[in-house]
Order: sequence, then C-alpha cells, then structure tokens
Amino acid sequence: MFLLARDQWLYFWTFNDDRGAELGSPWFALGRLGVSFDPVTLDRWAVLLMAGCCLAIAVLGWTAPQPPRLAQLALLVVAAFVLVNKVWSPQYALWLLPLAALARPRWRDLLVWQLGEVAYFFGVWLYLDAVNYPDDAYINGGVYAALVALRMLTLLWLVAVVVRDIAVPRLDPVRPYLAAGAPA
Repeated sequence: MFLLARDQWLYFWTFNDDRGAELGSPWFALGRLGVSFDPVTLDRWAVLLMAGCCLAIAVLGWTAPQPPRLAQLALLVVAAFVLVNKVWSPQYALWLLPLAALARPRWRDLLVWQLGEVAYFFGVWLYLDAVNYPDDAYINGGVYAALVALRMLTLLWLVAVVVRDIAVPRLDPVRPYLAAGAPA
C-alpha cells in the first residue's frame, strides 16, 4: 500500500509525528491539569511506555500456566496502545470491542468498561461546549480530566480481569469450552 500512495503515507506519518496530545488521551487530560509535553517528548514517552507494556504482556504470556488465548493477548496490546498513545480517537473503542468480547465474554466486565466510554462521550461534548461557549460551561478542564481518568480506569478494569484470567486459567470463562473440544 505504501508504494501505491507514498505521499499520502508520508503526510500521515509527518502529521502524527508533529501533533501533540489530543482529546481523550491521558496526555491531553494532564494538559488540562497544567502538565504538558512538547510533541517530541510526548512521542518518546508514548513509545517507551508502549514498549514497556509489550514487554510486560510478553512476560505474562511466557510465564502463564497455560498458553493465553490470542484474543486475550490482542486485547492487552491494543488496550496498551490506547492507554499510552497521544491520541485516543473514538474509533479505538470499536477496535477494542470485538477483542473484549472474545477475551472476556462476560456482561459485567464489558458493561463496566462501556460505562466509562459513555461517561466520557457526554463529558467530551460538554467540554467542547465549554471551550466554545465559556459563559455557559457545564464542566471545566478538571472535570474533563476526571472523566478521561474514569474512562482509563474502566478499560484498566477490563485489562485486569483478562490478566487475571491468563494468570489463573480456571477463571477464564472460555477455557471450559476449549477443554470440551469446542472450536476456538
């Protein structure tokens, strides 16, 4: 694909390299609290944290009592990307949704995660309204940062139960079906 649209790919990479923290990311939320980073420093932190997360996921997979399921590992990697990236685009929830359903098919855990997404959805629009119409503001930067933190915590909840399922395979709700010979 790169060879067919080289200029467009280069524009995309340059744009992403030069941009700072954006709505939804923990870095943007920190900026609302007075802690900000230039794009170069932000890129370095995001890459360093992502590498650390991938290393931790690899160690978890290698040391697990039973080999983790692909959906579990994929969810952990995509969640790590979302949590440390300088951008948290709305479509990232769609990237996570099928992985979450396959990695942890239990309503409670998916609902906990989605409650964070719904709270953030309303929060971001109220925050944007406050930016555009400060006299009619319903929330400020601190409340917005708290909603970003809530969104992150609910995703971390989902990550934690998946990590627990990997570490203690008998708690994985899918394992009994795999042991019975059902197709993965």
